[in-house]
Amino acid sequence: MKDRNKVVKMVIIITIVCVLVILGAAIGLKYTSLGEKIESKISGSNTEDTIIPGEENIPEDNPDLASNIQVDYKTEKYETKNDDGDVVCRNERNIPTVSNDAYPRGAKRIENALRSIMNDMWNNDLKRYSDDSKELGTAEKPLGVKYMADLEYQTPNVVTFSIKMEGDFGAESWNSYELYTFDVKTGYTVSLESSSAKAEEMTQDIMSLTKKAIKEKGINISLKEGESEDSVITTNMNRQGHFGILADGVHVNYQKYDLTTENDQILEVVLEANKANSFLKDEYKIK
Repeated sequence: MKDRNKVVKMVIIITIVCVLVILGAAIGLKYTSLGEKIESKISGSNTEDTIIPGEENIPEDNPDLASNIQVDYKTEKYETKNDDGDVVCRNERNIPTVSNDAYPRGAKRIENALRSIMNDMWNNDLKRYSDDSKELGTAEKPLGVKYMADLEYQTPNVVTFSIKMEGDFGAESWNSYELYTFDVKTGYTVSLESSSAKAEEMTQDIMSLTKKAIKEKGINISLKEGESEDSVITTNMNRQGHFGILADGVHVNYQKYDLTTENDQILEVVLEANKANSFLKDEYKIK
């Protein structure tokens, strides 16, 4: 009888151990999967929008197809009228739709990132300034800006869009020329650092070109306490929207007032393609 009880107890213990092992494996698998998803999002890009809404409806990647980015645009306008019903301020933008048969998920991430950037400016600034400038514009010459995205450059591995703004709201001109480079396959942003295996060396070359351009244009860099010229240049060199890979080289665009309160023009610095290719990773080299 005692032997039988021992056997029963042993069976129960073995059963409990097996159940715990199975549960532990299931929980571990669940959190490993979750960790991979979180890590994927964190390591993706410096744009906020790395999640794809409705991902289950997006076709799987098909690298056997030609990797070719296609872009369609829808025009949107926002108009402010005076008391007589005349349009005195008009903003215009284009809304990009990005597709790529080979990497549809990457294309959707690129589209989301561009729209997120443009929506932020459009909804939080441009519409408000348009309304605030209601009394300044005239029906003959409405105020406002054009805010446009454009496909500037692409290879099977990398694509660069510009987002340009030009116009005014009466007090001063609104001008910017931003560049956004993306990895075609993943859809994540390519930065100066992530584009190169020799990012420090490329940064130094761009720094030298920037200082040369600053000297030629007679720009006096505005410094706050604790800042140096090099730190101001480096900070702005690495800001989102300032770096882009184009057909003629690597571009860094310092926007109005980035470097000095006295400069109201965009400073565009170009590291020529041959030199840039000595720094860029193979998949991002300029063709």
